[in-house]
Amino acid sequence: MSLERARQLAHNMRARATENGDKEAAELAQLLHEVANGLEREIRDIKHVLQDIQHQVRNLR
Repeated sequence: MSLERARQLAHNMRARATENGDKEAAELAQLLHEVANGLEREIRDIKHVLQDIQHQVRNLR
């Protein structure tokens, strides 16, 4: 499962839990949503660093 899909599912879970009045489940789903968002950002940052390294290596040639 992709992180984007996990984030979407957590968002939907939170909405359903909120509608059902289940505060604990809504908080847990919010945490899952935040974790997925954080991981997506970290992966994006790592990709940018790797691209920078690639460019630097190319410039060495």
